[in-house]
Amino acid sequence: MSLNQTISCPVCSSPIAYNVMQLIAGASFECKTCGAVIRIAPSSMNEVKNTYENYMSLKDNSNARKVNTFDINEFIEVVDKV
Repeated sequence: MSLNQTISCPVCSSPIAYNVMQLIAGASFECKTCGAVIRIAPSSMNEVKNTYENYMSLKDNSNARKVNTFDINEFIEVVDKV
């Protein structure tokens, strides 16, 4: 998985570029089209961090069992709309 990803803006559906590690660290990212700012909802931060850490520890293990994944959209919130 690349650390640089895009997500559809929840306001206007334009792509918002983000970095996984920065997002998990609490950074926010702005939509270049409408100015909406997104981040991981604080109430979801621990769940996202734990899931990401589990994924990273299992991804290179050839004996790893299949794990459930999640859609980052479930944890994103719009924090500002200019």
